[in-house]
Amino acid sequence: LYEKGLIQEIGISNTGPKRLNFLYHKLKERGIKIKSIQLQFSLLTKPSLEDEKIKDICNEHNIEYLAYSPLALGVLTIPPNKSPKPSTFLRQKLFQRILPKTKELRTLLSNIGEKYSASQAQVALNWVRSHGAKPIVGIRNPLQAKDAISALNWSLTKNEKETLDAYRNKSLTN
Repeated sequence: LYEKGLIQEIGISNTGPKRLNFLYHKLKERGIKIKSIQLQFSLLTKPSLEDEKIKDICNEHNIEYLAYSPLALGVLTIPPNKSPKPSTFLRQKLFQRILPKTKELRTLLSNIGEKYSASQAQVALNWVRSHGAKPIVGIRNPLQAKDAISALNWSLTKNEKETLDAYRNKSLTN
């Protein structure tokens, strides 16, 4: 499709560093550049050594790193003192399981957000950006769109990023 001029760019999703490197070189032989890679990446995705390898490949070959589900299906936006009941059965089960385990993290997001007059979503999006990824945000209404845009007006400090990194590494690797 690219060679026929029917599409302008190539993007890939959910692949590891070996496959990304393989695809990069095979496509390069044909004069085709990989524009982006999409991976699930949030404070609730389990850290792996592959993440760093993929980021290194992206940096080396100028491939955009796009993070889908940066708000972990909305879990990271829920205030720490709330336990909403989602409308779908699957989300109800997911929230029942995840919300209690993420209360400390959501409190941390809320506390950091207060400093910037920002939402938990903005803090979580800034964390994703601090890792060199571009978050793909699911937006369902104008308020969410404005909130996501507002996340671009400020950035986490190095200490805030490291605090969130430490929480993620501690909680998700245990």
